[in-house]
Amino acid sequence: GSEETVLSDEDIKAKLIPFLESLGPREDILILPPDFTRFHSQSGKITQFISEHYNFTPRAKDDAPPSKISKTSEGEDVSIKGGSDTEETKPPKMQILPALGTHAPMTEEQIKTMFGEELAAKKPNPFLVHEWRKDVITIGRAPSEMVKDATNGMVDQPWPAQLNKLVWSKRNHDPKTQPHKSLILSIGQVVPHEVMGMANFNKNLFVGVGGVEAINMSHFIGAVYGMENMMGRASNPLRSILNYASKTYLEKELDLWYVLTVMGTNKITGGLEMRGLYI
Repeated sequence: GSEETVLSDEDIKAKLIPFLESLGPREDILILPPDFTRFHSQSGKITQFISEHYNFTPRAKDDAPPSKISKTSEGEDVSIKGGSDTEETKPPKMQILPALGTHAPMTEEQIKTMFGEELAAKKPNPFLVHEWRKDVITIGRAPSEMVKDATNGMVDQPWPAQLNKLVWSKRNHDPKTQPHKSLILSIGQVVPHEVMGMANFNKNLFVGVGGVEAINMSHFIGAVYGMENMMGRASNPLRSILNYASKTYLEKELDLWYVLTVMGTNKITGGLEMRGLYI
């Protein structure tokens, strides 16, 4: 991506599908997209592409058939497959847990608008609701000394790393009934944020599907350090704390991958365009 790049659906698939293919077959997939407040992130569209790739939902009628040669916006020929390996591949179990944080659950109309009719109508319903007050477990803590160092001595207490219980449960699987480890795909937009500096990456886990204690303390750290010192900065105290928790807990236990978008505005039309896709 770049400041001038405009990524088409074909461009997105040209990067996304080979990545999914490289992960190999999976029996269980959990997708963590943002909620409707990040509708313009195109995370809903990417979720649809993932669902179609694994044959969980049918491909769009105007989509290219398997192995058809298509062109990216730069004129590059790419082969886009319609499924994991063959069209007969049994679809995996797929669940979608919007990273609500403290927001209200998505409505049926919002789900349909953001993720498309096929996923919205899928039975049994793949969409789950994150309840930040009771659906969480504390998986560890960033020690007080680490927090103190990160905040330049402003906060001297441990930060709780909290996750939705379902997300954390994906670290375990029975090889007899599920040969491959559960796959977690976190999707979202990198955008300036007043508390985190830049939204997404591990914020989608520890805040989006995190718990009340961690979220409240995160906002407290942002307020104490100064939101004017956080906004738009990739490196900041809170990000350092979340990165510590990611390396200490998530990277060791979960098969977790991030699919991140960067959006920009067309100077002529005023419409939003995808400038970057990072996996």
